[in-house]
Amino acid sequence: MSVGLPEIDPLALDLPSRGEVHGRGLNKAIWVTLALLIGVQLIPVWWFRFLPTQDGPAHVENAVILRDLVRGTESRFSINPQPVPNWTGHALLALFGAVVTPRVAEKFVVSLYVVLLPLSAAYAGRGVRKDGGWVGILIIPFLYTLALHKGLYNFCFSLALFFLLIGMVIRSWGRTTWRRVPVIGIVSLLLYFSHVVSLVMAMIVLGGIAIGIVTMRWRRNEALRDVMRQIAMIIAGLAPALSLAAWFFVSSQGAAADRRPVGVQLLRFFELDALASFRKPELLVAIIYSMVLWTTTLVLLMTKTIKRRWTNWDWMLALVAITLAVYLIAPNSAAGGGQISFRLSLYPYFVLIFWLAGQPLGSISRAGTSAAAAIVCLTFLVLHWGSYARLNVYLKEYESISNHIDTGKSVVGLDRSRDSLAERKFSWRVRPFWHAIGYVAAKRDLVNLGNYEVMMGYFPVQSRGPAPRASSADQPDDPSAAEEREALSKQTDYIVIWDLAGQGNLEDPIAASKLQREYEVVYRSPHQWAKVYRKKSG
Repeated sequence: MSVGLPEIDPLALDLPSRGEVHGRGLNKAIWVTLALLIGVQLIPVWWFRFLPTQDGPAHVENAVILRDLVRGTESRFSINPQPVPNWTGHALLALFGAVVTPRVAEKFVVSLYVVLLPLSAAYAGRGVRKDGGWVGILIIPFLYTLALHKGLYNFCFSLALFFLLIGMVIRSWGRTTWRRVPVIGIVSLLLYFSHVVSLVMAMIVLGGIAIGIVTMRWRRNEALRDVMRQIAMIIAGLAPALSLAAWFFVSSQGAAADRRPVGVQLLRFFELDALASFRKPELLVAIIYSMVLWTTTLVLLMTKTIKRRWTNWDWMLALVAITLAVYLIAPNSAAGGGQISFRLSLYPYFVLIFWLAGQPLGSISRAGTSAAAAIVCLTFLVLHWGSYARLNVYLKEYESISNHIDTGKSVVGLDRSRDSLAERKFSWRVRPFWHAIGYVAAKRDLVNLGNYEVMMGYFPVQSRGPAPRASSADQPDDPSAAEEREALSKQTDYIVIWDLAGQGNLEDPIAASKLQREYEVVYRSPHQWAKVYRKKSG
């Protein structure tokens, strides 16, 4: 591995000068490679009818509700008046849904994310070093992560804004004026309204940068007035977003829970299991990519230690350790939300990529690391392609129920195959049918009484009245049986039961008895995976 490391004062912590930041940027080969890889990553979005995700259908459904609320044609729900996060993805889905179908709007939103994340990383990397934009290629394998396949569109957009905000602050350091403060404020607000976790992690990174600069200048007995002025202006720009984040955490319900052993968390981190979604071979590819990044890091550190040659950005390895510590000690659930751990596991890698952007790597080193990233993302594409093809067969059959449910009626969907052995054979960590009824509700203007977003309190759309729930006193201990009994307690016009075993039988005897007594089957899908029950007249 060819590494060219010039002699640099190891205490020199100042950010790049204007000339270094605004150099020629990415060379032609890097730009072409980045553009080709992004183009390839867009193919599955448009090739398949559905991009199989867990929560994606629910977001599509609620974006349609949001669109109709703005138009004034929806009266069953209302817009959440509180400044909660999770707006960006829904707003984009509603915006695109005003001119195309909800399903196609989802494709536009995912495509926008696929383009923005690597470009924002390249933008930030170029701020670290004029030829650092090549790290945009290293981000490509982080596109089709578990977060995307879970349908966490707001969080996915927050990753692009994470890089954009940090890159903006770095590139304007030393030249920040009060005129730039509103721009920083807008980007940080967009980050908050995408996902609060990314905002917090961006604040940790920016705070680390500020502390590092102040500390090193103080050790060299240099004046701090200009530095403190820059920091004050940046804080002023971030203040609105930070205030909203503080309000959100204070007002949110739900204590920290599900803390996992540090050893387990470390193993999952170094496995990079946040990149594995549908099949276990994906985890092997993720481990290989983790080895590529850490091997590159270790080789660089050994070279620096032996030759005692350092760059201005080596102190960012301390931020890698800090973000890793946050991941290790943070709970998996907090402030009413869950699935926090695997999201937090991404940020130490992002900071590590920032560090790599600041290294004066030779062309061979950059080409080798970039080639490894390209091979990894193409391997993921092949693995995902097989999963998408199979899941589209099932989702198309699920969608076939649309023509057998009257427009404007109420519906509840029950996924009897969730976490079953039949489903796990082709979907390891994603539940692709759990909220699939959302696609049908969006298409047929149905009232989905199982719409979890309108009951959570931190999504753009909310219910106008309290959601009907069964009494907790008579709920069974088994989660599936409790879900069935609650669904049958609602006065719904239609019930859809999805079961890959083709049985469609309910587990809870009370719910099963009520289903048989009050509903009748009006449609069975071709493979008997879906059954549509309509409430009997009278």
